[in-house]
Amino acid sequence: MFDSQGYFVPSHDLTYFAYPPTKFYKLNLPDPQDVIDNISTIYSVDKQCLSKKLDEIVAKITSDPLLPNLINGPFVPFYLPYSSISDIGTRLTDEILPTLSEAFKATDPRAHFKAVIQDKQQLNHRILPAPASGYPALMDANSTSALFGFYFPIVFNQFSVSSQRKAFSKIKSDLQICLSGPLEICSSIVASPKLLIHRESYSPILNMSGAQHVDDRLTCCIKSYGPHLEFWVLTNNLMPGVEQVSEQWAGGLTVYTQLS
Repeated sequence: MFDSQGYFVPSHDLTYFAYPPTKFYKLNLPDPQDVIDNISTIYSVDKQCLSKKLDEIVAKITSDPLLPNLINGPFVPFYLPYSSISDIGTRLTDEILPTLSEAFKATDPRAHFKAVIQDKQQLNHRILPAPASGYPALMDANSTSALFGFYFPIVFNQFSVSSQRKAFSKIKSDLQICLSGPLEICSSIVASPKLLIHRESYSPILNMSGAQHVDDRLTCCIKSYGPHLEFWVLTNNLMPGVEQVSEQWAGGLTVYTQLS
């Protein structure tokens, strides 16, 4: 199911650009312990608790019958604070994107972070958990406690959004796992603000396919533009009826646990 580098191995019923995927687009991966240090500073969370949870998640993944190779791929620890806001778009607008903007601009005052919404509508009540993505369970868990986990950003490397969702449906695991979506992807970049800023290469576009827009022609993603970072709601179609697929497109998996 996952190859030795942590990529999901596509089957004939999935749409993808290439497998094995090309490696032209690269992440600027931080050391996991540095991320934990950043999380501790930003959110005032105990570092020893996070380090312990990190080891526990690694152990769970490596002992899972289907997932052991997943840990060979790139991953980023994340912390998603508890929130009473249940709507994805509202939480992005009111909490997560402002925090991300502040964290990103602190790394380089000359760089900008912005949100680009192609349909010119507010995000509030327009971003929903995708069916059969595992994302509703993540949101339910986060409605009672903070979450800590790993974001594996390029598991579904170069897959179309619909094929990312179809591929996730093939994964059967008892772990708390979901198709990655906007809440934890953006939160992972809060503590790893240079993840998509690579001095020597272009970076992938990170799909947020665990969630879906109320207009099914649109999709959410985050990408770099030179030294800048941008959250986008953009078209998922190359033309009417033809879904976008690109070597720069990357979907992820999220494995998480609740914090008391």
